Parts: sequence; structure tokens; C-alpha cells
Amino acid sequence: MTQPPAQSNAAPSLCARAGHLHLAWSNSQQQLHTITSSDGAARWDHNTPLHETSNHGPAICEFNGDLYIAWTGIGAGAHPNVKSSRGDKVTLSQDASPFGPALTVFNNQLFLAWVGTDPGRSLNIVSSPHGLDFSDKRILGQSSIGSPALQVARASDSPSGEPGEALLLLAFTDSHQHLRIGGSADGQTFQFGGPIKGPIEEETSFTGPALLTDQPDPSRASTVYISWTGIEARHTINTMASVKPEEFSGGFDPSTKQTLDRSRSLAGPSLARLPHGTQSTLFMSYTREDNHQLDVITWHGQ
Repeated sequence: MTQPPAQSNAAPSLCARAGHLHLAWSNSQQQLHTITSSDGAARWDHNTPLHETSNHGPAICEFNGDLYIAWTGIGAGAHPNVKSSRGDKVTLSQDASPFGPALTVFNNQLFLAWVGTDPGRSLNIVSSPHGLDFSDKRILGQSSIGSPALQVARASDSPSGEPGEALLLLAFTDSHQHLRIGGSADGQTFQFGGPIKGPIEEETSFTGPALLTDQPDPSRASTVYISWTGIEARHTINTMASVKPEEFSGGFDPSTKQTLDRSRSLAGPSLARLPHGTQSTLFMSYTREDNHQLDVITWHGQ
């Protein structure tokens, strides 16, 4: 496995599509790029400049067969933007953010989340059926000190043995540096917290977390992974797993926590998976603290 030939001052974003890994980042000159690996991160090719700029890490995902990238603009134009691999671009000119956005697909719509510039640093989310026009903005009443993360999971098995409903999960770092996860069954109404405080809420970070869901067996519920950069001096990356997505923060099992001692990051990580039948290879990307080089590694889930 090789390092992508790139440096950054922010978090990268990683996604898998049709057996390929796609990595997006803002380089040391604040220019956005993408690069692709077709062999599980052994080699990287097609370093492509997007001719857009950002101080923050972007978000990348697949939607309707195309790659979509979201980012926050620079300076007075710190607006959330979304651009497809076809070249279509949308700028949310009435909104702005101090951090990078999050992007995912749920219920056949592209969802975009970001942190507002209001005094409370409120989480916002919008959706689009075509990736060209975003509407139905919701302000979620939660504060974040870094970029949010979005993923889709299947809830725990139903009494009939079928997987439960699909859930849109949103993770963030609250104003006290604690990790939080909420979710929605319809993309409209979100729930945060629960009757029991989850073990993940005891974990802390100075930046936004990453989420990944893995469901190699369609008859079973998703496993949800959260990853974050710790606030300790070494800024090591950590992961924890949940097999109960519907419990949000409360579903995480502290016995699954891993601390990757050799992975020290100046920002948050990004996660992706390549499926292989009933198995998946899990990948993590981050920006090294010592030299700002991008790293992509494999790691083992629970």
C-alpha cells in the first residue's frame, strides 16, 4: 500500500465506487483534488484538480452513478458547494460554514450537512433528488465544533428476521468536545441521544468524526463504525463499533475500541470499505501530523 502523492492541512475524504477507491482533499495551496486507486490503495492514478479552493476537507460520495464532491468555499464566500463528476455545480449562497461539509445518499436523495456560522454553530441539513437543487433545510438544534459525518445504516433485525428500517445517521463533536450521534428514519425528523448515555459520548475530539457502515450480509443489520482523532498530545486515531444502529450513541460497545498508535492526525479521519462477497476490506485515510502527508491504510473492524 502506497501513500497518495499529496499533502494537506485538513482532513481528506475517501469513498468506494465500483471496486475503486476515490480520495478527495484540499492541498497545501487550498486547491481541491481527487485521485483514484483501482487496486485497493496499492497505487494511485488520475490526480485531478477540481479548480476549486477550500481551507477545509471536502466530502465525496457516489450518487446516481456519478461522483459528487462537497466543500466549503474560502473567505467571504465560505458557502457550502456541491459538484458532480459531470461538472454540475450548486452553491448554497445563503449559507456559510466554518468547517467542511458531509455528504451521503439516503432514500434516493443526496443529503448535505454542515455547521452554520451562527453563534451556536448549529447543524444544518438539506437534500436533493437530483443533486442539482437542494431544499427543505432543517436546522437540527445541535452544536458542533467540527465537520459532521453522514452514513446510512440498517437497524437491528426485526422479529420476522428481516433487517430493520434504513436510518440516516449523523455524527458530530459537540461544544464540550464529546462525540454524539443522532439519526432519522425519514431524513426529516432527527433524534439525538437516548435514555442511556452511550459510551461513545465519553470520547473526545478537537475535530469532527468519521462514520462507516458495513452490511456484507443483506439479511443482517449494519455494523456502524465511528472514528475520531483524540485530544491527547499524540492525536492518535481511534475507532469503535456498534451493531445496534437504532440506539445511536447508546449502541456502541467500548470493548470494540481500537487506538491506532501509529496513526497520528492533524485533523479527522475518513473511512471507506470495498466489499468482497460476504467480507469487506476497510480503509482509513487521514492527514499525518508530522509531515501533512495523506495516508491510506487498511484496518480491521470488530
